[in-house]
Amino acid sequence: MYYTGGVRSLVPSWFVPLPGVHVGPAWELGVLVVLSAGDMLISKDVPWRRLRDISFGIYSVEEIRNLSVKAITNPRYLDNLGNPMLNGLYDLALGPPDNKEVCTTCAQDFNNCPGHLGHIDLPLTVYNPLFFDKLYLLTRGSCFHCNLLTCPRAVIHLLLNQLKLLDRGAIHEVSELEAVLHRLLEASPDVNGNEIQEELEDYTKKVLKKYKRWKESSFVKNICVMRNKLIGNFWKTEMVSAKCPHCKAPKSVVRKEHNSKLTIVMSSKPGNDKKASEMTDNANISKRGYLTPNMAKEYIEALWENEGFFLNHLFSGIGADGELAFTPDMFFLELIVVPPSRYRPVNRLGDQMFTNGHTVNLQAVLKDVSLIQKLLAVMAQDQEKTHEVEELGSNLKEIETSDQIDRSFLSTLMGNSLTDKLYNAWVRLQSHVNIVFDSDMDKLMTEKFPGIRQLLEKKEGLFRKHMMGKRVDYAARSVICPDMYINTNEIGIPMVFATKLTYPQPVTPWNVQQLRQAVLNGPNIHPGASMVINEDGSRTILSSVDHTQREAIAKQLLTPSTGTQRLAAKIVCRHVKNGDVLLLNRQPTLHRPSIQAHKARILPGEKVLRLHYANCKAYNADFDGDEMNAHFPQSELGRAEAYTIACTDEQYLVPKDGTPLAGLIQDHMVSGSSMTIRGCFFTREQYMELVYRGLTDKQGRVKTLPPAILKPCRLWSGKQ
Repeated sequence: MYYTGGVRSLVPSWFVPLPGVHVGPAWELGVLVVLSAGDMLISKDVPWRRLRDISFGIYSVEEIRNLSVKAITNPRYLDNLGNPMLNGLYDLALGPPDNKEVCTTCAQDFNNCPGHLGHIDLPLTVYNPLFFDKLYLLTRGSCFHCNLLTCPRAVIHLLLNQLKLLDRGAIHEVSELEAVLHRLLEASPDVNGNEIQEELEDYTKKVLKKYKRWKESSFVKNICVMRNKLIGNFWKTEMVSAKCPHCKAPKSVVRKEHNSKLTIVMSSKPGNDKKASEMTDNANISKRGYLTPNMAKEYIEALWENEGFFLNHLFSGIGADGELAFTPDMFFLELIVVPPSRYRPVNRLGDQMFTNGHTVNLQAVLKDVSLIQKLLAVMAQDQEKTHEVEELGSNLKEIETSDQIDRSFLSTLMGNSLTDKLYNAWVRLQSHVNIVFDSDMDKLMTEKFPGIRQLLEKKEGLFRKHMMGKRVDYAARSVICPDMYINTNEIGIPMVFATKLTYPQPVTPWNVQQLRQAVLNGPNIHPGASMVINEDGSRTILSSVDHTQREAIAKQLLTPSTGTQRLAAKIVCRHVKNGDVLLLNRQPTLHRPSIQAHKARILPGEKVLRLHYANCKAYNADFDGDEMNAHFPQSELGRAEAYTIACTDEQYLVPKDGTPLAGLIQDHMVSGSSMTIRGCFFTREQYMELVYRGLTDKQGRVKTLPPAILKPCRLWSGKQ
């Protein structure tokens, strides 16, 4: 089963991707995700499968063309009115870019269309940015005369058999195989490559028979480390010889520049070699030693024919089905995948539109493609015109038509001849393709936006910002202070938090008056509201200065809006109020009671969170500058769980051993000692306040004690 996310023919109707999973960048890279599922279990209602494993691969050109619904050719993506252009990057065949359009491929709206892939055909082959470094190592460590690697054959056969052993998890035998080779070379220094190959293969076959029943364990961490170490040493120590050991010709010098082009200085083979001289002539474009992607592809294919038995193992792990599916075509690109429009949305702010950065990168590629196509047409015209002039001007009508091609764009290209202009445009196309994948690959390009790699990596990337430990809305953090006058299941919320934390409250005939008053109060007056969500999903932010706007919205809370009805009623995002439940957390979260639910008590004039003394043991908190986090649940189910399960009243016993959790510890014990010390007295108001706070949850008449001192004023001692 291949899960592509955008092609309905390949995705079962019962399969639903996990919410919040963004798979756009994987499509752009052409990554093939293979999900291996177990046997389908019979269920009465919903069929389901259990996923066992997942692997990644690279789409081939044919697979991308089959997945694509349209070839993108138009550099303009929006017209003057902001509508998607035909054959542009926001063509409706790729899916609707917003909830106002309908997909022309599956006839679904924005909420139901998963999006569809497109592609950009490149007029010239370019290097694959993902494998450019490996391509550079291959060209630098091989001979352009005999199309072989410039390392001894013994090294190749040794590494090949070591990789085969690592695929079965035979780590110890990898070192032993190297000792076998050393013993063979010491016994007979004049041994040839075939004898070395036979000796190493015999030893490898014996070991593989021993590990025959073992499954392939090449993805174990220590095996991966060993594999990377062997391959790294191979590139560093064995591929640096200055002369080819096979044809004895000096090795050609290959250099890379800005990850966009390869330069080569061809060496001359001893003797007259017509083929080598032709290759040298072809390698020099406009008398410069540039190795174009087309020439590099021809050479890599020739190298693969001779060294494919070894290179397939050296670059293994790319195949989607666990097979050695790596081919020379993986080093080059003939087209670029265009992700669906929903993953490249156009941001709108009022009347202004801000284009997605990835769309701008793709647009730069389209402009280069259009420019190169015009340049190739001009070069073909000149060549055809020269050929026809030599044939005494046959087909004069076509010549007159071809003369009408606009050549004004040639002045914008660098270079003296058309060949120079073509190569400069080719390099510019390579740079823009690199930026699509990784904007840091080209250090000279100034106008660039984040590429696919930047969308995935580091703090602002997809994984760390959106999938792991991300920052949340509807949360607050502040210093905690003690407050003995609130209940143990309450938390004191300052007004600055009360006007920022909101809850989406559906409007009903039973609460419409309360919500209307909240809308009239606005975002700055508590209890108020900050936003109203309409039935079609659109949001209206309440203005803090426009009372007329708030009044008009308040009168229409029960009036249904026109258009698509996505919601049953309007929703008012009201302020947090007394009695709302919040989840309190203090790091480090060592056990379950480190997160408990408290009821809000709004405290005007405060700047900090107020916490009762009795809850300090559960949070391991004191009041020397500790901070706590408050989270406001946004659903009725979450509120119900907080009220009934996570509430502090239900967390009296610690889960570890059943001992009491709530109680007085640390600072408040010092306060109790200070209150009962000799010489500490309280007035009548202070005494009554302490008695009232200590008996808040009791019902009935309270019998007070007489004062300990009557004159000159009535005073009660702390021990009373």
